[in-house]
Amino acid sequence: MSELTQETFSVLQSKATPNKGMFGLRLDAFYHQANEEPFAIPTVICSTPVEPGDTEPYSRKIKVSEVSRQLDLGDIEREDVGYIILVNLVGTKLHQNPTREEHENLLKKVIVFGDSDGLQLEIHPFGTPLVAQVGSLGPLSVRCLHGEAILKEFIFPR
Repeated sequence: MSELTQETFSVLQSKATPNKGMFGLRLDAFYHQANEEPFAIPTVICSTPVEPGDTEPYSRKIKVSEVSRQLDLGDIEREDVGYIILVNLVGTKLHQNPTREEHENLLKKVIVFGDSDGLQLEIHPFGTPLVAQVGSLGPLSVRCLHGEAILKEFIFPR
């Protein structure tokens, strides 16, 4: 996997000034097949300058049930939402290895993220993140396919 280099920091710092902050997103991904070298997918970095007084990013942890609920955007207006990062926390704080039956039950706690136009994306347990630039999607909602799940949401303004 690639490392966050000084060169990357220089690019990010050049966009920030004493009067501006910056939101950045970094994603590293790789594929490793048996008996072969890992293949790294280039690091994706996007950044957005943040002006003083701009709306702050919003983060919270919520319980999601089988009943669909609108995603809480905090103080960020829907049309001002840039990126959303959603993490399914089911199975991330286990103190012992689950039995096969417990593991199968945890795997059923998939969270569905969607909009009013029918978009539906699944967020699987064990800390799987969903990163989306939502653009012009309609009202955003979440629900759990089976029972309840814990979702960590991060909402970033444009």
